[in-house]
Amino acid sequence: MKPRFLTSLAVCVSAAVFCQPSIGQEPEPANDVYTGAESVNSPVALTYSISAGDEDWILINKGLCEDITFRLQNDGSPLLDGIRLELYVGAITPPTNAVDQVVVVGGQSGSVKFSVKGVKTIYARVTPIDVTGSIDYTLSSTSVNVNVAILADIQRVKKRLKRLQRNLKGIPNSKKKRISRLKKRISTAKATIKKFRASLCSEM
Repeated sequence: MKPRFLTSLAVCVSAAVFCQPSIGQEPEPANDVYTGAESVNSPVALTYSISAGDEDWILINKGLCEDITFRLQNDGSPLLDGIRLELYVGAITPPTNAVDQVVVVGGQSGSVKFSVKGVKTIYARVTPIDVTGSIDYTLSSTSVNVNVAILADIQRVKKRLKRLQRNLKGIPNSKKKRISRLKKRISTAKATIKKFRASLCSEM
């Protein structure tokens, strides 16, 4: 495979920050196996070529947001030249048991979402299906934004929660009213963190 270009976009943490793309070349044939996977940051915009017997491995570094949707565009012959995109948990090596996959025929596109919680890296594997000659494809992902103001709010409430929990431990059982008030404040803090987290990430 001879890549036409590779562009890796940095994660934007706020609408006020402009992401600067970096351009590099895929090491060939190192990325034919997972140990030579191309390492890029999400969101991604990658255009490669692939041929029969070849495969591409890409290691994608995620940001704080959990769900990333990948789009695969196949520029091969219409209704022929199928290619498969598989997603794996990056922390598991060698990667086994794809968490999701999509097959796309020539001239078409397809998408698949990776939503395994707590995972910071993803393996993407692209393989050909009945490909004759060499075809181009593009792998891209959604632009994931982290609301830095909400992130700061979460950290602030977490500190308050820890302080309340420490205070609760030091109160004797005889102070039932004070214990009750602290437990209510702790419950409120936990609910606030949960609410903030629900609006922390947005996809574009």
